[in-house]
Amino acid sequence: MGAALYAMTRDAVTQDFDMTRTSRLSCFALLLHSLLLAACGGGSSGASSPPPVVAQPLYRIGGTVSGLAGGNVVLQNNGGGDLTVSADGTFAFTKTEADGTAYAVTVLNEPESPWQTCGITAGSGSVNGSDVANIAVDCATNRYRLAVTVIGLRLGILTLRNGGSDDLTVGKDGVHEFAAPVESGSNYSVEVADNPTDPDLSCSVTNGNGVVANTDITGVTIECAALAAVDIAAGDSVSCAILENGRIKCWGDNRYGGLGLGDGLDRGGFPGDMGNDLEYVNVSGAALPVGIDPGKHSCAVLENGRVKCWGRNGDGQLGLGDTIDRGQDPKELGANLAAVDLGTNPIGNSRTALLAGTGLFHSCAVLDAALDSNEELKCWGYNAFGQRGQEDTISHGSQSGEMGDNLGAVDVGDPKLSIAGLGVGGFHTCILQTDGAVYCWGSNSYGQLGLGDAFNRGGNPGDMGAALGAVQLGSGQTAVQLVSGSYHNCALLDSGFVKCWGRNDNGQLGQGDLLPRGDQPDELGDKLPVVPLGSVNLAAMQLAAGTEHTCALIENGGVKCWGGNSFGQLGLGDTLDRGDEPGEMGFDLPFVDLGSGRTAIRISAGSTHSCALLDSGDIKCWGENDAGQLGQENVASTGDAADEMGDRLVPIDIGSE
Repeated sequence: MGAALYAMTRDAVTQDFDMTRTSRLSCFALLLHSLLLAACGGGSSGASSPPPVVAQPLYRIGGTVSGLAGGNVVLQNNGGGDLTVSADGTFAFTKTEADGTAYAVTVLNEPESPWQTCGITAGSGSVNGSDVANIAVDCATNRYRLAVTVIGLRLGILTLRNGGSDDLTVGKDGVHEFAAPVESGSNYSVEVADNPTDPDLSCSVTNGNGVVANTDITGVTIECAALAAVDIAAGDSVSCAILENGRIKCWGDNRYGGLGLGDGLDRGGFPGDMGNDLEYVNVSGAALPVGIDPGKHSCAVLENGRVKCWGRNGDGQLGLGDTIDRGQDPKELGANLAAVDLGTNPIGNSRTALLAGTGLFHSCAVLDAALDSNEELKCWGYNAFGQRGQEDTISHGSQSGEMGDNLGAVDVGDPKLSIAGLGVGGFHTCILQTDGAVYCWGSNSYGQLGLGDAFNRGGNPGDMGAALGAVQLGSGQTAVQLVSGSYHNCALLDSGFVKCWGRNDNGQLGQGDLLPRGDQPDELGDKLPVVPLGSVNLAAMQLAAGTEHTCALIENGGVKCWGGNSFGQLGLGDTLDRGDEPGEMGFDLPFVDLGSGRTAIRISAGSTHSCALLDSGDIKCWGENDAGQLGQENVASTGDAADEMGDRLVPIDIGSE
């Protein structure tokens, strides 16, 4: 019985153990499936149940965005979880964080359109048992410099304006910045509020409008310029400029209305005379002037080829059939000023002119070819020395019936050749033909006709035509330009050399003495020396002649003047004549100081002053200034004392558009 009881007990225990093991395996499987921890029955093994799993609370990270002006700001937390915010207000990242977790909010991308910069306050820390909602993202629109580059403001004050209100005053070239910066996304609009005066300049804006992006504005350019001159002309005590707009301004002596301004007041000698205050010459009518030869009376060739003259007219030099001065009354000018009647061609059309020139009391015009004929020259006005070339000494132009077809053409030179140049002196006249030959007639008291004697030509029968010989310039020498002073002439030769003849009482012939040339038979041709100007490698390009002085433009852009210098018209800082003594010409003759880096492209000479058109388009004049002919708004001579030339001689203010 004991053995049987043992066996039953053993079997029962064994069965109980097996059931307990199966139950435990089932519970374990259930635990894995449900992810729940629960106690399972275990017989009498004595094992304890695992602790329950408690879920951790999660918290949101966020705050407030302010100042956003239309773009998007992209935020990050802990370097990830990008959040795009497009408007002011509250924000929160999608990803939550557990208690005690660190957070760090940063800006990944700043807003654009407009560009902004966003700063973050309280953007980092650790979660502490609640949502984080105090992060502040403050955005501000970026502001940038508005700078302009000013060019050409040599003098005067320029006022610029941005957006109609912000003004910037500028007094020199360079880069200048508006005081108020401009916001990204805003419009900028730079304009000229006030152009400079004294001198009058016109300033234009390039790249002045746009929308501010994400950078400073530095591409705005302001260019200032006066009206540029394309040619100059000086005569007697008057200076004129032909401007880029095709019109003419003149200043200086206006006693007879020679400035063409409708009054008898001089210009250029007082403040307020020049710049935009100086009116245009009012003589054109329907056509603009294309050339002018000024003085106490002036003549201009217009675009239509007509010639108009105004100013002094005591000898009929205006060619209007009377002796009434023109130009002191506005009613006498413009369309009311009649053109000179130059006659008609064979089919009845009015003759037109190519060139015009004025002497002291007479005028001449080179006429265009009339049908099958060649160019002709006609002169009118004072004629006591035969300067009209009509083989008499009768003035023409002061009475009705003396002009037009009744005004004869000058018989001179080869009639088959055209006239390439005209020189009208005080009481003589010269032409340059296209073959390079020069012919002169009229007064010859100093040999200025270049004929080897001192006899006048043109006032007696048999003086003109084939009887009038050409000026002998030397073997193989031909002229390409001709200029006439009061009593002397100069020719620029095709070789680049210069030869002068006539009166020489101040050294205006440039020979180192005071001897006239051309009044003796052995003084011309190869015996007439060239004017020594310095290096033979630098040829003369243009000549100008005043009453007693002469100037040459050299091919390097330099200017040299010689002869009379009582008022500084040579531009050498003294009143010493040059060319009247040995050792004053050639390399010993200084260049006129035109200013730093400046060269000349045209020159002209009045009675006792000289002018140069510079490569910059500016004009500078020096010498006598009693009538304001230097255009400096004073009456002080310039060039007769040290330190008056170069950069100290400011360009003439001829105004702006």
